[in-house]
Amino acid sequence: MPRGQDRRFVTGQGQYLDNLAVPGTLHAVVVRCPFAHARIVSVNTALALSVSGVVAAFGGEDLRADWGLRSR
Repeated sequence: MPRGQDRRFVTGQGQYLDNLAVPGTLHAVVVRCPFAHARIVSVNTALALSVSGVVAAFGGEDLRADWGLRSR
């Protein structure tokens, strides 16, 4: 069964969500530890916060406090 929207996408005429510019939109990035089973004792977010355009940076302790979770 042919699909009506396929033609515009295969000809480069389709609109994708990533192509839309919505004012005030923020993007999130999650950075994971590259070491399996590592024990992370601290996260310094100061460098990330010093970069132009960065709105917020959180470490595990920040989230734990905000969400009311106990430390391990």
